Amino acid sequence: MMVCKLRNAFELNLTEDERQLCGWVAEQARIGIDRVEYAEVKAVMGTDDDRDITELLRQMRERRDDIHKMVHSPIVHTIMPYFDVHRDADCIWDDYCRAEMEELGDDLLHDIEGLEREELECLTCAV
Repeated sequence: MMVCKLRNAFELNLTEDERQLCGWVAEQARIGIDRVEYAEVKAVMGTDDDRDITELLRQMRERRDDIHKMVHSPIVHTIMPYFDVHRDADCIWDDYCRAEMEELGDDLLHDIEGLEREELECLTCAV
């Protein structure tokens, strides 16, 4: 069993479609699937157009963080387009989600500290 570790900083800016695809690709990696046909992805993403999937994959592949490693370049000039799934796509996705949660936790902590400062200021004003 591979232990997932946060290696690189992630750009925490995935679109909803990218998040949906990443989560689904991670599920495929978890169950040992290493090649996915566009027909499957189109059904999951709710689209009928191969170009939508190609564009979504292009956006992922152009990222500078580890998300780009989750999928290998799609093969589109064939009767049944497909792409390969990185064997560690599930760990990459887990790392991304962990980084996102840490960021959310840091933001919440910052918000709480800001509220505490405001409360202290209000108390000193009342005295």
